[in-house]
Amino acid sequence: MNVGLISKRYAKALLDFSVKNNAEEEVYQAMECLIESFSLYADFAPILENPTLSKMQKKELILIATKGKKIVVFEKIVDLILQNNREVFLQRIALTFCDLYRKEKGIFYGKLTTAVSVDEKTTTLIQQLLDKDNVEKIELKTKVDEEILGGFILDIDGVRLDASVKSQFVQLKKNLKHN
Repeated sequence: MNVGLISKRYAKALLDFSVKNNAEEEVYQAMECLIESFSLYADFAPILENPTLSKMQKKELILIATKGKKIVVFEKIVDLILQNNREVFLQRIALTFCDLYRKEKGIFYGKLTTAVSVDEKTTTLIQQLLDKDNVEKIELKTKVDEEILGGFILDIDGVRLDASVKSQFVQLKKNLKHN
């Protein structure tokens, strides 16, 4: 069974269904919450795969993971996934759905990692530096990682700009070893 193919087919169908029902933005936000829940709670996926839980219990867990947002189209999507016993693929479906949504809307996805938290003004400034004309087309998530010591790491659509102090120390160490 090709996990990637199943996830992509479901994600594509779910995006089409969301668009037809004018709910793609709400479903996208729910999928983002779902992805966050999968990453924050390591037990979430195994719980959904537990055969002793009823479909109704699994649905409740999924809806709680989306921060309780009541979206009729999303609930229908969850019902379809559970009806076809595809909850095992839910995380990949959500990830693929978000990728397809961003691609369709022309949104660039990025992650800014810093040693200390940054405010909204700084995040907006970085978005403007990346694209002055289309700030709303850049979705930038922020993450704090004290291990980088200072500076930042910016990942946008598979491209990484590493201006962290930690990476500069690593590079300096390599240069000293070779000289």
